[in-house]
Amino acid sequence: MRPVEWLKLSMLFGLAAFIKWSAMAEAAWVYRLFLHLPAVLLSIFGYSEYTESAGIYTFEGFVLDYSCAGVNFFLIAVALSCLAMLGAGRIYLITLPIAWFMTLAANTLRVGLYLKLESITGHQPWLHEATGILAFLTLLIVYYELLRRRLHGRKQPPL
Repeated sequence: MRPVEWLKLSMLFGLAAFIKWSAMAEAAWVYRLFLHLPAVLLSIFGYSEYTESAGIYTFEGFVLDYSCAGVNFFLIAVALSCLAMLGAGRIYLITLPIAWFMTLAANTLRVGLYLKLESITGHQPWLHEATGILAFLTLLIVYYELLRRRLHGRKQPPL
């Protein structure tokens, strides 16, 4: 890999580390970055209005807080992007906003699916984790496979 590609890779990891550090320090801007759009979308799709305070979004009946932000999902999506790109020998910084949009979609899907299932099945403590695993794992596998196929063409066999 050329030095400029290593620089791009270092930038991706540096930014990811900064976001993780900020999340661990409970910086409200990180949670607004990752939770504002899902909160707006959930409100539009009929899950009541919300109030926001320091990056915590309170709806009637549930709360989107720091644990819902999906920062770890974002970091895994960035790592999968880097893994797929390393095999291609090129680093594309566009994968950073793609990973962010993936995180927003995954969070909105996870919370919306859980709320819909909870209204049908009642409160089941394991259901929240199960819908998270289903949504996150599915989206990560599809994202990695699409990115890998896009970067490598047909040079590699499918997973």
